[in-house]
Amino acid sequence: MARQEALFAQENPNIRIPQATRFDLSIGKTKVFQIYFEGFDGRCKEQIVREGHREWTEAVLPSGHAFRVVARGSTSPEVGPFLRDTGDGLRWEGVRLAKPDQNSRNEALASWRGAFTFREEDQDAELSGLRTPQIGALHAIHAHWTFSDEPAMIVMPTGTGKTETMLSTLVSQRCERVLVIVPSLILRDQVFGKFANLGLLKKLGVLSPTAQLPVVGQMRGSIETAEEVDQIFGACNVVVAVINSVAKCSEPALQRLAELCTHLFIDEAHHVPAATWSRVKGLFQHKRVLQFTATPYRNDGKRVDGKVIYAFPLRKAQEQGYFKPIRYLPVVEFLPERSDRAIAEAAIGRLREDLAGNTYDHILMARAHPIPRLESLIDLYNELAPDLNPVIIHSEMNRATRNAAFASLRSRRSRIVLCDNMLGEGFDFPQLKVAALHDLHKSLAITLQFTGRFTRTNEERLGDATMVANAARSDVSTALRDLYAQDADWNKLVQEMADQAIGSKVKKTEFSASFQPHGVDFPAENIQPKMSMVVYKTQCEEWSPDRLTEWLEHKQVFAGPSVSPEHNSAFFVVVNTTEVEWGLARDAVDVHYSLYLLHWDRNQNLLFINSTDNQGFQADLAELVCGDTVERITGQPVFRALYGINRLVLMNLGLKSVVGRSIKFTMLAGSDVLEGITPAQAGTKTKTNLFALGYEDGERATLGCSLKGRLWSNRVAEDISEWAQWCQETGAKLLNEAVTVNEIDRWFVIPTVMTVQPDLIPLDIDWSDELYVNRWGRADVRVGHRTLPFFDVAIDILDQVKNQPLQFVVEIDGDRATYQIDFGADGPVFSHVGGATAFVIIGGQSQALEVFCQKYPPTIYFENEAIMERGLLFTPHREGRVAFDADRITARDWTNINIRKESQGAQRDADSIQADAIRVLRETRDFEIIFDDDDANEIADIVCLKREGKELVIELQHCKFSSADAAGARVKDLYEVCGQAQKSIKWRERIPKMIKRLGEREARRVQDGLPSRFAVGDMTKLLELQNAAHLLRPKMSIAIVQPGLSKAGVSAEQLELLGATENYLRETYQIPLEVICSA
Repeated sequence: MARQEALFAQENPNIRIPQATRFDLSIGKTKVFQIYFEGFDGRCKEQIVREGHREWTEAVLPSGHAFRVVARGSTSPEVGPFLRDTGDGLRWEGVRLAKPDQNSRNEALASWRGAFTFREEDQDAELSGLRTPQIGALHAIHAHWTFSDEPAMIVMPTGTGKTETMLSTLVSQRCERVLVIVPSLILRDQVFGKFANLGLLKKLGVLSPTAQLPVVGQMRGSIETAEEVDQIFGACNVVVAVINSVAKCSEPALQRLAELCTHLFIDEAHHVPAATWSRVKGLFQHKRVLQFTATPYRNDGKRVDGKVIYAFPLRKAQEQGYFKPIRYLPVVEFLPERSDRAIAEAAIGRLREDLAGNTYDHILMARAHPIPRLESLIDLYNELAPDLNPVIIHSEMNRATRNAAFASLRSRRSRIVLCDNMLGEGFDFPQLKVAALHDLHKSLAITLQFTGRFTRTNEERLGDATMVANAARSDVSTALRDLYAQDADWNKLVQEMADQAIGSKVKKTEFSASFQPHGVDFPAENIQPKMSMVVYKTQCEEWSPDRLTEWLEHKQVFAGPSVSPEHNSAFFVVVNTTEVEWGLARDAVDVHYSLYLLHWDRNQNLLFINSTDNQGFQADLAELVCGDTVERITGQPVFRALYGINRLVLMNLGLKSVVGRSIKFTMLAGSDVLEGITPAQAGTKTKTNLFALGYEDGERATLGCSLKGRLWSNRVAEDISEWAQWCQETGAKLLNEAVTVNEIDRWFVIPTVMTVQPDLIPLDIDWSDELYVNRWGRADVRVGHRTLPFFDVAIDILDQVKNQPLQFVVEIDGDRATYQIDFGADGPVFSHVGGATAFVIIGGQSQALEVFCQKYPPTIYFENEAIMERGLLFTPHREGRVAFDADRITARDWTNINIRKESQGAQRDADSIQADAIRVLRETRDFEIIFDDDDANEIADIVCLKREGKELVIELQHCKFSSADAAGARVKDLYEVCGQAQKSIKWRERIPKMIKRLGEREARRVQDGLPSRFAVGDMTKLLELQNAAHLLRPKMSIAIVQPGLSKAGVSAEQLELLGATENYLRETYQIPLEVICSA
């Protein structure tokens, strides 16, 4: 007893007890670990314990723990564990067990009974406990599990304590065997550590100090056998794994894992809909599943399934101080090549301000993607801040290099880290306070996660977060546009966006809840149907979806039928098995899951049915739910669905022979399908089905129709309600008896292969649409020794005449390359015929312009609305076309204006047509932007923008000089400007790109030391409109300004040309045309 007496020589001595580990070993690729005692450093009391003739000393801690203390040199007791006093301190003995077993797990589980206290923190009273969102989520979980085992979702903003909520659920519910799935290795290691010591639960006073810590497993790879699963889950209370490790387990191991686990916790649950997540989660259908996330949407925009049982608003998290405020520091740089430097300089400047005077302990993170971008940016950061020792961390680095970079950050040797997505989810580093966003996240989900990493409040010397981004970028998703506006208030917007996303999810959940399940419940919100249907006329006053069970009586039902009485909709899923097509194999069958959707429109008395197997028309199903008087809409009335779609182009056409016996059915495909039918053949065939594309309500549209009654589109609905809305709109067309079959045939534009040059005057030419849709990224054109982005390179028709070779020129700063288009059996052929040579450069690869044009022909606009696209000539029907109304022409006084001078130029010549047009616009209109875009490959000579209610009003004015000193009826004065008007409609689909391009052209103008292009407004105003554009409906108009045209003397030919131009503008995007000329 001598050493014990020395240890307790003074009353309540100060002792230090090290942490004790009971298990730290591996079963296969899984680490199994349990902490017996977390450690102690403080005062204790001496307690003498007598048992019969035996007596020993125990150290009693304030927590109530009592541990036997054995003197140095004394015999070890028969029962452990105990503390040995070595003279230099205390050492644990008898703690470590050879291997874990079920008893260890059960001991921990038993110790949690009655050990948890639902206590909420009260900072005013200095009472520790769980945070408000944690206690709220925990009560919601307990309440949910009293009546339902349906998968549940907990939505808590990053930083409010999701992990502590999981820990509290584990011990308060005494969960027997829990699998915790996380998306990354970093998060796996962090969550494993949290479960091993139960985080802050004991420190907060919500868990008894004497409660044992769980046996925790960390899966570091897949499990191969069911026996190995038995060993791991027989010993562990909790196993933490990344999804890939679980997904790669053998099928027997995975099945056994699902059998043994009682609970599944999924952290960062917005990854759940990915295929691997869904497969794993699907095995836990009858287990209690909790999904924790900061947002109910994946980073690809898809919804996470599961009922939201608790959603703590981000607004409340900010109000209650769980988030540090966010400062947004925008830079405005329209030129891409200068964007990175502007962002880096601003971010480094803010970091240096934060570090000044040792005020804050902050670190800057520069985010870029993909990984090769990091390699180029590290040179920039080393140039700007070598003293801050920038490092790179990304997902493809080896562990040693990555750990070295982390160590440099933690030691503060480095204050700047460049990463792709490595420091996003799961990385807990509160000192990250400055974010340089060189490449933006595309989705709200990942942006909210990312932002949360910079707003932590649980460390000293942490100030507010700062986000640095280029506000001039146009490639920002619609959901995030407001966030990156120049004057954005991130503190307000982040909470609003989070609330909207959660609210949308809750609304979808409510819609799903309106479907009353029968049998296996399949969430309605998970269904994203293709736009397809057959339609039945009905005469019933009420439909009878309850009779669906009769139709399904002899079928293998996977889910449903589920019925929404509120929305008159229903769905079910059946399983069909068929013999394999590749041979005779008695036991091998193909298994298909077929979705059926039904929607009954009471107002139109129509029943719509969608089935993914497309087998039959479900007449018996229709009769069952709506009575035997139903009538399927078939025959020519089906093609009424095409009504309202302008400039229809057939892509597929099915024809049935009505005479003869040798050919019954013909299927033609391609935009030139009608070229495969001679007039003689046309008289013997009737169309059975078709697929066409065109324009409806100012937007692109597709529709397929079958004589037998099936209709379909390329669209995929977001949910059942969107499909039902499409059904109702299409049903109204089908009932419109005013639409005749003959009228339908006249709607189609019939393209022809251009084997000969058309007998039409070419008005204008434009680059292939493939360049504008940015299919390959950046595309440049080189003419001679100068290279520019393709949209800054002039491309023009050489001579607007017919009956001579069709030639065009490409020009940069006076260097011209001339090309000719010849026509033969295979269509147009492009060749270089004079001047400099031109090349198209994509991805660093250069090819001659004529070679590129052969693959991707330019678009050529001809008179009479004819257009050459993809080497085909599209010529609309002329029936019913009207000339432009001469009374609508606006005559203007051109006194003191040189009507033969079109452009004002950089010096803004006041006597030019363009300058006078700008003057009139400034004096008579209230545009926020009036922009001089006159230059090579312009959008228009003048671009005008303004907000008007919920619309973005856009007016494009195309100016053209007169070919003579006096106004007249010269049709050649209109050819080019009409072509420019038709050419410019492409910007109606590309409003963000159009505004971005205006900004780039202004930046280059200023960079060259020339006057601004703005006549009204400036870059700040342009940026405001760019950021607001996604919220506004574009309303575009186009004006032709040609003082060489006389209103009084306008010719019929001129009015025909103007009428054709307006008709093209209206039939595509419903754009009106204004004509401004002389009296």
